[in-house]
Amino acid sequence: AAVSTCYAEDAVMWLPGGGMAKGRAAILSAYTDFLGGVTIKDATLTQMGSEGAGDTHVAWGTFSVSLVDKKTNAESVMTGRYTDVQKMIGGKWLYIVDHASDDPAPAAK
Repeated sequence: AAVSTCYAEDAVMWLPGGGMAKGRAAILSAYTDFLGGVTIKDATLTQMGSEGAGDTHVAWGTFSVSLVDKKTNAESVMTGRYTDVQKMIGGKWLYIVDHASDDPAPAAK
């Protein structure tokens, strides 16, 4: 629930491998589903760039998340890229767009 408060009421989010979640309630549901099956052991964001203008800020980069499956205890690492757009709303920086996607599979040789 705490993570969803980082998003504007009408924000749009895509988690890796998932569909669009539009609005804070849908974003809460998406995070609840995702985090219900895994424990996050470690997470790293590597920002590659950012731009700001007035009350809007855009950032992009890569991520790595170490996960532990709650049922099997199997560990895995999810890597990918992200782009987010934040806006100053009511004195707080809130995400209005949050798009994360998996790294593509390596090209066949």
